[in-house]
Amino acid sequence: EIFNQIDIEDGPLIKSALVKLNAGHKLLIAVHHLAIDILSWEILVSDLENIYLDIQNNGNSSLESSFGYTYKDWVDRIIDYAAGDKLIKTIPYWLDVCSKIKELIPINGIQKIENNDKQLLTLKFDNNLSEKVINFVSKNKKSIQNIILLTIAQSLRAYSGEQEVNVLMENNGRFSAFDNIDVSRVVGWFTTVY
Repeated sequence: EIFNQIDIEDGPLIKSALVKLNAGHKLLIAVHHLAIDILSWEILVSDLENIYLDIQNNGNSSLESSFGYTYKDWVDRIIDYAAGDKLIKTIPYWLDVCSKIKELIPINGIQKIENNDKQLLTLKFDNNLSEKVINFVSKNKKSIQNIILLTIAQSLRAYSGEQEVNVLMENNGRFSAFDNIDVSRVVGWFTTVY
């Protein structure tokens, strides 16, 4: 019943209920996925736990945000950045990149998924290779994400013969692209695909 009351267009986006069980009470919090990401859940649960412990130990809670930023502050910065000259100057480059995107040629053994416009390819690394990559990353102070991306790109290139491959990446979106704003403790949906 709680989940059915969440409405992305008209609200509410969050609902909660105290559920009485034989073993005690449980707090149920339901939030639309477009309003909260996985890191935000960690923040929310941590803050609720701290509030609960404060009330239990002191009779009240003094939890206050240590950052003065909101999700709206982040959105406003993104909007300003998107309209700025720095990003607008990159449009011809990205239009060129997008014009070169080709469908991946059929791969034998690919697992079919419902949407026929997509293909799924699973790459597995054995423990020996994984350990070598981790050691290389630590020793050379490289990003594991970049190493994995490079490995995937080279594998796809070797298989398809294409010199360029396009890969969509997803991350938590909490990068520090702007000075003087810290969203590490802000609840929202920051997931970024690039």
